[in-house]
Amino acid sequence: MRKNRLRPSAVFAVVCAVGILAACDSDPAVAPDPALKVDPTDQGCTSADECIQTMVKCSCDCGVPINRAKWQKYLDAQAQMCVDYHGPMCRMDCSNVVLECRDRVCSVKS
Repeated sequence: MRKNRLRPSAVFAVVCAVGILAACDSDPAVAPDPALKVDPTDQGCTSADECIQTMVKCSCDCGVPINRAKWQKYLDAQAQMCVDYHGPMCRMDCSNVVLECRDRVCSVKS
């Protein structure tokens, strides 16, 4: 009766395949979507009219509510952050998001 044994070449092939897959996990082209950190002072408001959503990721994001006066700052930062982004792309339906100024902070109305 012949025993089932892996040949050294088969073991080597498996080790190489695992090494290649591990290298893919660290590939920046497939890294998770980066995200901007929003300064809490940029979310201050006195009325809901001052609030707007800004994207903080490169894709698949409805954004974070901020004061409209700070929007260009985040638009520029997001554009620079995503210039070399090669991850998943999608469009989000954010039309049902309603913003409010709750306790002097731009927020998503619950």
